[in-house]
Amino acid sequence: MPEQYKDLQDSMPVFVKSFDGIIWNGKQYKAGKEFPWKTIGVTFDQARVMFVNHQIFHSDELTVEHKVGDGLDAMTIEQLHYLVEGFNVKVKANAKDNKMKYAKEKCKFSQVVSKQRGLIRTWRSNFGYLEN
Repeated sequence: MPEQYKDLQDSMPVFVKSFDGIIWNGKQYKAGKEFPWKTIGVTFDQARVMFVNHQIFHSDELTVEHKVGDGLDAMTIEQLHYLVEGFNVKVKANAKDNKMKYAKEKCKFSQVVSKQRGLIRTWRSNFGYLEN
């Protein structure tokens, strides 16, 4: 499996690469499993050293397989658009007859997959409470 990430990406999950796994604060993380460095008190600098020393790595395949993150990376543009349509139906119901509110809160569409993911993530951070 070729490694496409040459440095630690703060926004992406990492997985244990060490054959023997990693023990952190008494808990063992086995090879191929997610290493949730942000939630267990590992600093960015510590995680970066582990990354450079090939103890942890990024893997798009494992991210999808373990369903780590929000799942948007595994979706096609059609699936992302379907998700946005669902958001906008809920926004329209919440906004009722207020067109200004709808225009402000709706999730925008893009034909560029990475941009659409970013628009969805931004919408969720601002109006995610409408998703439920």
